[in-house]
Amino acid sequence: MDSGVKSNRRFKDEEMRMSANELEFLAEMQEIFIVPRFRFDAITLLQRNSAESNGQYGPFQPMKPVIVPLWLALQLKQQKLCTITSPSWMSIDSLENILQTERANRESNLLGKVDFYYQETAKILMQHSPESFENVEKVRILIKDIEEIRALKLHASLRELQDHTEAARFAHLSAAELNSIRAFMIEAMNKFSDLRKAELAVTSSSQPSQQIGSL
Repeated sequence: MDSGVKSNRRFKDEEMRMSANELEFLAEMQEIFIVPRFRFDAITLLQRNSAESNGQYGPFQPMKPVIVPLWLALQLKQQKLCTITSPSWMSIDSLENILQTERANRESNLLGKVDFYYQETAKILMQHSPESFENVEKVRILIKDIEEIRALKLHASLRELQDHTEAARFAHLSAAELNSIRAFMIEAMNKFSDLRKAELAVTSSSQPSQQIGSL
């Protein structure tokens, strides 16, 4: 009896890729500072994104910054109960430094470290809380420039794999970038599965002749 697990299942792109809405939903679990305009006791939420908060947020006091999940910050802002403070990595200086690092590593195709949901978080905040930025249009341009240069480097790394390079480095991928290469990885897994089945077929067909030769 063969104890190995055999499967003819092929991976499908639509089964593994996430939609933009799904990525934004996950991004809204990230924590962010707000400045409340109300007073309320601490609350405990089932969604827990940070070990430090342990799911507890607050207490809330007027004009005293406090950390909450982004989705809660958006709801409170919609009710005019707070203002949202943009993350420090979204300052113009920080974004310019990130862009400079990406350009400096252009030849090696190495990606710099970024917030995992930087694209989704930037989109959400620029859409729902543009006043959180000193110059939202400048931030928008910098985010786009970072996205474009990282996309070029990522595509170059994928081409290296297609050219039968033994390895390529994919450190510091963002959620959207990881999602974008799922199709390539799915194709690679399917090819690996096909090769594995071919190897098993060759091995199986050679066994009878080996047994006859040994008689």
